[in-house]
This record gives sequence, structure tokens and C-alpha cells, in this order.
Amino acid sequence: MKLSMRWELRLGKRNIQAHIEDVDWLKRFQAREIDVRPGDALRCDVTQEHLIGHDNELLSERYIVTRVREVLVNRYNQGSLFDS
Repeated sequence: MKLSMRWELRLGKRNIQAHIEDVDWLKRFQAREIDVRPGDALRCDVTQEHLIGHDNELLSERYIVTRVREVLVNRYNQGSLFDS
């Protein structure tokens, strides 16, 4: 059985749904060995599949994360409204 999780990710300015099929990374994430927080980014190998209709119309697209290479921690620190 293949372990896969669907995640909502950003690709450029678009939100996409992607399955993560990197089983080793998923096991480490689920065991809390890897910390991913809102605003962090994942550097990944991704397969993109397109289903094209008879009129060359894009019918659907699918994204599959085959390998997570690294978590890029969001280092941006938004200051408080009261900071000088």
C-alpha cells in the first residue's frame, strides 16, 4: 500500500492540491521529526500531469510530490504594531 497525503501548496501565486508520495519524509513528518509551520516552504521534486481533451483543452491537472528535499523555514518576522 502506498502512503500518500494530499496537501494544499502554493506554486508561484497559485494554490494547488498535491499528493506527497515521499513515504520516508511523510513518516518522519508524522512522527514529528520534521517541523513544518505556516509560511514555510518545501523544496521538492514534483511531477505534473495534464489531461488534455480532443480540442487541446486542459481538462485537469495533477501534481505529485515525489521527493521532499528540504523545508525552507520562513525567517520573515513581522514586527508588532507597537515596535518603534
